[in-house]
Amino acid sequence: MRSRSSPRPTSFAWLALAVGVACAGCGGAPPLATGDGVLLDVSLASVRTRAPDVAAATASLYVASVEAISDRGAGEARARASALSVDAGSEPVRAKIPAAPPGLYSAVALSLGDDARTGLHLTGTRGSEPLEIDLRLDAVVVRCAPPARLAAGGTLHLTLTADPVGWLDGVDLSKAVTDGDERGILINHEDNAGLGEQILANVARSFSLGCE
Repeated sequence: MRSRSSPRPTSFAWLALAVGVACAGCGGAPPLATGDGVLLDVSLASVRTRAPDVAAATASLYVASVEAISDRGAGEARARASALSVDAGSEPVRAKIPAAPPGLYSAVALSLGDDARTGLHLTGTRGSEPLEIDLRLDAVVVRCAPPARLAAGGTLHLTLTADPVGWLDGVDLSKAVTDGDERGILINHEDNAGLGEQILANVARSFSLGCE
């Protein structure tokens, strides 16, 4: 008596088998999509000031360090970005912080300049005299309201803007001491340092932050 052979699997059976092999060990929920973390766009508005006797020509910032601050507190290494430079009136410069941890973000801390490079550079004229400002600014904290949350695997967009229009508010440039070497008015941490401190206070107030 001949034995019967087992029936051959149908095409549907083979399809089910292939799907089962492909999905072996892949139970549970699908993994979360990976976002960009924190994206920080830094910009400097068009160069102009309210000082009636000053015509500003160029302005730039060198952000030596910047950190996004969340409800975890400051000092989070994963929320820091690399140094960047931005010129007045140019397109925003984007800093990417992909390792920023989840949390409620409400501020950024930044410093302008370091031992090797000036943080704020502005050129122009006061009347017929050349004007040049080179300064460094440490430990500025700029806050946004309301704060915004970075979810795990998500993206948070921060926009940091500085506006030079008020940088010379209340600064009496007639008190500036010139060297008589045709370089005009120099303001830095050695020349006319008192005026420089006034300017730095205005610069710190000129920043605004948006969180979304």
